[in-house]
Amino acid sequence: MAESDFTKFLINISMRKNYFQWVLALALTFVMQGVVAQSVWTTHSAAAPEVESVGVKNAAAGTIYLGYCLYDDQIWPYDGLSLDQDARVGVGIKLPREKFAHYVGGKITAVRCGWDDEASVSVYNAFVREGNFNNPDLASGKSSVRFGWNEIEFDEPITIGDVDTLCVGFYTNIKKGVCSIPKLYPTMVPHSAYLFHGEVSPEGKEMWYDSRELGVMPILLVVTDEKGLFKNMIQISGLHHDAIVTSGYDVPGMFSLTNVGSNNVNSIEVTTTFGDQTMASEVNLTKTILTGVTSKVNLPIFCFGTGEYKVSITKVNGVEPKETPVKTFKMVGVPTEVSEKYVHRPLIEFFTSENAYQIPTYFDSYFLGGYVTYADRMNVVCQHTDDKFMIGDPDEAILLQLGLVNNDSMQVFMPDMVINRSSYISNPTRVEGHPMHRGVLYPTPLQEAYYEDVIAHPTFASVNVNAALSADGQKVNIEVNGNIAENILPAGEPLFLTVYLLENDVESTDQRFWDDKEGETLGDKYVHYNVIRENLTPLWGKQLPNASGNYSLSFQADVYDDYNPKKLSVMAFLNRGEQNGNLERQVINSTEADVLTEGGETAIDGVELDQVSAGASVFYDLGGRRVLTPVKGGLYIKNGKKVILK
Repeated sequence: MAESDFTKFLINISMRKNYFQWVLALALTFVMQGVVAQSVWTTHSAAAPEVESVGVKNAAAGTIYLGYCLYDDQIWPYDGLSLDQDARVGVGIKLPREKFAHYVGGKITAVRCGWDDEASVSVYNAFVREGNFNNPDLASGKSSVRFGWNEIEFDEPITIGDVDTLCVGFYTNIKKGVCSIPKLYPTMVPHSAYLFHGEVSPEGKEMWYDSRELGVMPILLVVTDEKGLFKNMIQISGLHHDAIVTSGYDVPGMFSLTNVGSNNVNSIEVTTTFGDQTMASEVNLTKTILTGVTSKVNLPIFCFGTGEYKVSITKVNGVEPKETPVKTFKMVGVPTEVSEKYVHRPLIEFFTSENAYQIPTYFDSYFLGGYVTYADRMNVVCQHTDDKFMIGDPDEAILLQLGLVNNDSMQVFMPDMVINRSSYISNPTRVEGHPMHRGVLYPTPLQEAYYEDVIAHPTFASVNVNAALSADGQKVNIEVNGNIAENILPAGEPLFLTVYLLENDVESTDQRFWDDKEGETLGDKYVHYNVIRENLTPLWGKQLPNASGNYSLSFQADVYDDYNPKKLSVMAFLNRGEQNGNLERQVINSTEADVLTEGGETAIDGVELDQVSAGASVFYDLGGRRVLTPVKGGLYIKNGKKVILK
C-alpha cells in the first residue's frame, strides 16, 4: 500500500460526530469565521495532482526573494480564488522590517508573482509601497503574465532603505467565476495575504482585507545583490533532536536551515556551547542549499551532559557570517556507565477504538507484523478512546493525545501511536512539533530499524512490578519499585509513575470492520490486546517522593466479574511530567508483569519450579519478557518452566 493510500484512511478525531462539545463548538466557530471571510471570494481546490511538484530551480546568482513562499512553489491549475463578477482586483503581502532588515542597501528590481488561469493571459501592474496599500508607489512595473510564475520588472529599481513595512503586490482584471488568483499553503500565515476587490471607503481609500485564512499569496519581492553584500547568510529556522541521549558523544541534530543569502551554501560549521565548553564541527553538505530555500540538514551536536545548550552556525562556505545564527535548546545526557546499569524497555502507546474500522487491519497486520519480533524487549498498551473500554470522564486517551500535540485537535488521529512519548529523529513518520506518528509504522522494515534505534537509546532508571490477586479474588495488590540514577535529570525536576491494570485478549462484538466480509471472516468478533481496565494514577502519573535513588509504592486495583484473572497484568512506567513542554514528557522506562493468581500462578500454566544456574541460559520474567541480567533468587521462566536462580 502506498503511503498516500495508507494514511488517507486515518480518522481525525476532531472530525468525529458526537465527540466533545467544546471540539464541535470550536469547529463551528472556525466555520462561521470562514463564511464571513470568504463571502466575496470563492476558493477552489484542485484535485490531487497526478504529477509531483517540480524540484527547486536555482535562482539567479546574486538574487534574493522575499515573501512567504518558495521561489518555485508549485502553482496548480484551478487551485485559487475567483469572484462572482468581472472586477479589477488587488493582491498583496506585507513585509515587516524583520523580513528585509538584512538587506538594507540592496536593490529592489521586480516582483515575482503567479497567475492561475491556463486559458488566458492577463496584465499585472506590480508595485511596492511603504507602510500601507493606499500610499504612493515607491516602484512600479507592468507586464503580461501567463499561467505559473512571472516576474514583473520595475521601471526604476529602488534601494532598500530604513523603513518599517513594505507592501508588495499587483493589480489585474479577472473574469466572473474564473479561478485566476493562485493560493499556496499553509493558511493563517501573518501578513501573507491581502485582497482588494474594488471596494473603497467613504474617504476614497481602497479597502484591502487581511485574508490569510485563504492561503499564502504567490508574491515575492526580488532583491539583487550587485555588490555582494549579502553572501553566506543562513538562518536556523528549526531544530529537532532526541531529548535523552548518551553524553560525551556527537548526537544528530536535524536542522532546518534557510539560505537568506545571495549565494548557494555548500558547507556549514556548527558549534555547540554548554556553559564554558564548546565543540565545533565542519560539515560538507551532500545537497546544496539554494538561495531562498529552507533545507533539512543533519548536523552533529555534542552532548556534554544535562542542561541548556546553544548551537550556532559559525561558518558558511568556510567564511564567518556577518550575523551568527543561534538556537537554544535543552538535552538530558546520560553517561554510558550509568545507562549500562539499566535495561531499557521502551513503551508503545497504541491509540485505538471499537469505532475505528481500520483497527483490525492496522493493529493486527501492520503493527503486530513488525512488533512481534520485539515483544520481549518492548511493551505495548492500547489506549482506547470513544468506546466502552475508554478510561475516565472525559476520555483519558484523547486527553493524552491532545496534551502531546499541544491541544491541536487537527493533529489527533485514529489509529495512532507514540513511543516513549518522544519524538526521535529516526522516526520515519515524524511530524514537526509533537511526538505522535500520524498512524502506525509500516512496512515491517521501517518498524524494525526504528525499534532498534529506540531500544538503543539510554535510560537512567529501573521499574519493577509485583502483582498478585487477593485471596478472595476481588483485588489485585501491586508493588512497584526501582532505582533512579542521580544527577541526570535537570535539578529540581520531578519524575512521575504511571500504573495501569491491563487485560489481554478482551473480546468485542462491537468492533467496526472495513466491510461485512472482514466481519464475517472474524466471526463478527475481535480480540483486543492489553486493554486498560484501570488507571491507578493521575493522567500524567503520580509524582515520586524523590527523583533519584530507590523508590517503592503500593497500589490496589478492583477485579470485576467480567475480568479474566488469568489475563490480567500490570503496566508501570516512569515519565517526565506535564509541567514540561509536549516534547519533554518522555517515558524513561517501563515494565509489565502478569498478575499472580491463587497459588502463585500466572496465565502460564503447568510449569514446575526448579533451581538452576545462570550459565548461558535465556531467562524470561513471569510476564514472558526476556531478562538480560537475571539476579540470584529471582523467579523466572526457562524452557517453559518456572525456575529460581541459585
